[in-house]
Amino acid sequence: LTREVRKKFTKTQLPILMITTQSDFTVDDMVNVQQTEKNFSQSGINRILYKPFTDEQLKEAVTDFLKHT
Repeated sequence: LTREVRKKFTKTQLPILMITTQSDFTVDDMVNVQQTEKNFSQSGINRILYKPFTDEQLKEAVTDFLKHT
């Protein structure tokens, strides 16, 4: 879906924030997390938040998007 959105809008024009429940990664999984984030970024997602996240993390992500639009 994000690839279709990116055909019409750039990452700056329409930022996409992905929220996922996949927060139970171990240190050994960090390479996989980095690869997954790279794949999502290539798909057009600007940023990923892993649950549980804080209000401050969400605020930071949205504020960052607003600065660049």
